[in-house]
Amino acid sequence: MNLKQKSYGHYIVKNFWNDLGELVSEEIFAFNGENVTNYFSSKEKPIPKHIVVFSNGYRGPKKNKDVTDNMLTKKDRFHYWLRLDKAFVNRIKPDDYFYIDGNNKISTSNHRSMANFSLSYSRIKALRKKDKNKDNFHLLNTTPNDEGFFERKEKGKIAGRAYLAEKCNSPACVEIKDTIDIVSHSMGYAYSLGFIEEVKEFVIFRNMYIIAPENACADGGDWSLFSEVWQYGSNLDQENPDPVWEQDGIAPQCEVKDLKIAKIGGRVFIPENEKRKNFINSHMLNHYRWIFQDLKIGEKGFVF
Repeated sequence: MNLKQKSYGHYIVKNFWNDLGELVSEEIFAFNGENVTNYFSSKEKPIPKHIVVFSNGYRGPKKNKDVTDNMLTKKDRFHYWLRLDKAFVNRIKPDDYFYIDGNNKISTSNHRSMANFSLSYSRIKALRKKDKNKDNFHLLNTTPNDEGFFERKEKGKIAGRAYLAEKCNSPACVEIKDTIDIVSHSMGYAYSLGFIEEVKEFVIFRNMYIIAPENACADGGDWSLFSEVWQYGSNLDQENPDPVWEQDGIAPQCEVKDLKIAKIGGRVFIPENEKRKNFINSHMLNHYRWIFQDLKIGEKGFVF
């Protein structure tokens, strides 16, 4: 085609000849097999898209050994998001959205074992709800498991490479960058950090919505790359913390590392009028619909 352009990946060029030995056509294929001839030959540049990426967390004790396959998918194949993903999509109105799976063994969490989790749960459930007991936060498993956290972050980088293979397999990707919002929950927070590390040179970040992150203070991202960064969950480590029996016991909350460097963002705590605040429900996604029902335009954490 007599075209020259810097390459950012591996490509295969197929030449097609007729019986007379004349070159009829040439086609270019990306490493994953996609025909990208138009990216090289077209004078029109692709239009950048606005994309939301959902990073789910732990999928429950029955899936404890079902460690993520690090795939990028178009569907919520594990039925994890309980239609909260649809609330985000309806509010943000992106051009497209994808799912990545941050599930890993409970041994990578602050609980370290199901026995530790059960012991913490039973002790808090048996606790008398008296004022003198409300600050018994030592009953929560808050000792950081940084090794497990960074194991999950590293796996998130594989999902980032899967995204680039799907969405960024031509030189046009370097010139035309998609805009990304990220929604993470629980273990999906650490996983999303790995994803961010891998794709940050090829996309523009918009907003980050972090719901009930697990061991959030272990690490953070360069939040200055985002327009807004919000963390939703229980108040454990700030002024006037929730009583221990209202805390998120599945992922005891601490502030996302370096959250204060975000241009706009911060903590948004579960409202006082939320009736089902306890060890389990303060973590579960189906109890975070208040993000859309209670928060108004201009308020902290409003999704747009």
